[in-house]
Amino acid sequence: MHTLLIKVQHTIMDDKVDELIAHLTDGLEMAHEQIATRKTNNSSIRELISAFSVLLDILALHKDFAGYFKTLPNEALALLRNEPVPIDQQHEIYERLKDKLLSINNHVHEISHHKNVFAKYLSAHRPFFEAYITLWSQLITSKISPSAVVLERMAYGVLNLLSLMVEQHLVHQAIYRLTEQDEALIVRYNQNRIMRIDEALMEGCVTGESIIQHPNNQRIPCLKCGSYAALKGYTEHGTNGLYFIAFGFQCTQCGMELFDQKDLLLAGIKPIYSI
Repeated sequence: MHTLLIKVQHTIMDDKVDELIAHLTDGLEMAHEQIATRKTNNSSIRELISAFSVLLDILALHKDFAGYFKTLPNEALALLRNEPVPIDQQHEIYERLKDKLLSINNHVHEISHHKNVFAKYLSAHRPFFEAYITLWSQLITSKISPSAVVLERMAYGVLNLLSLMVEQHLVHQAIYRLTEQDEALIVRYNQNRIMRIDEALMEGCVTGESIIQHPNNQRIPCLKCGSYAALKGYTEHGTNGLYFIAFGFQCTQCGMELFDQKDLLLAGIKPIYSI
């Protein structure tokens, strides 16, 4: 990649990191206060949504710089992909590219783009994070309303995604140090999930065995009331065929919910089905 282009890439990355720090700091500070009082507002959710989005932006910029800016003209994309460009055109194209990249850096990408980036580059972690990516997309599209439970889940998702990005060397750990409140939230969230599922199992009378109705509609009996409801999940091609990967469950009769794949595993429900 041309030296000038590398500088532009670094500039964009620096801007994204600054955005991330601001959203994390403001969003988590508000979230801790509102979770404690069980009162929520859109400001905290909006900051956490933005933090989650910027983390996915950073992932895309690291892994697929050209794909991140797919709306660029063909000659600019050729430079990003290191394809040959006539020498007499390079300087003009570099200048145009620099201006274009800097101007669209704040472009809001489609939700599907973020999902695809994660599924492609962090596929091994998708089963756990799919619940939080789905929650993030539902909040963006206003399909669910903010609440103390939703806020805590979003904060937990952001903190886990940040930790994964640090682990993958996509974000430097020094940009945001987890506070005592952050660490307490993670511990409390994991403890609460164990208590919630233990209570449901004690109250219930069944354990679920999957019944295949449709590739995207695995149905199991609710552990609490016995009514059948579909597992949440997605299909994925493997070496031996097509698989259904479950990441959650919600009963439409009694309301029992297993929010993410860790919940499913704690409840004794297998998350992967050959179809």
